[in-house]
Amino acid sequence: MGVCAIIYYLIDIEQKLEEDHAITKIVRIFMVVIDVFYIVFSVILAFVNVDLLLRLFGIAGSGYLGFKSYQLVREGILNKKLKLADSLVATFLGIFPAILLIIYAFIAFWIILLALTLLYNLIHLIVRIKIERGPTNRQF
Repeated sequence: MGVCAIIYYLIDIEQKLEEDHAITKIVRIFMVVIDVFYIVFSVILAFVNVDLLLRLFGIAGSGYLGFKSYQLVREGILNKKLKLADSLVATFLGIFPAILLIIYAFIAFWIILLALTLLYNLIHLIVRIKIERGPTNRQF
């Protein structure tokens, strides 16, 4: 299930960037290579060490939350297309603290990831209410 979630996260990020024409063909190929490596490594860990798979799942989930938060603000509130550089920064801001937390405190990592998920859901709810009531991007 964790491997399926990782695959979904990586494909969703790539699709959103492609829809907004934020990536070039070379960057897309580079992202596909990294995605394939991450997926193969995750599948191998699913059979070898489930603990490391959970860590990879948590890191991918943190990066995905960073990207989705950026997407909510950019497309939902600002009504603008995604930019590659900003998307990568937002994803990295989700991944970097996750790696540090996994290195130092594995239990605290899952608690903080749960808190970030709840915060993302709160931001999503606020953006939906703002979109429904104001003159913003209703297609989002």
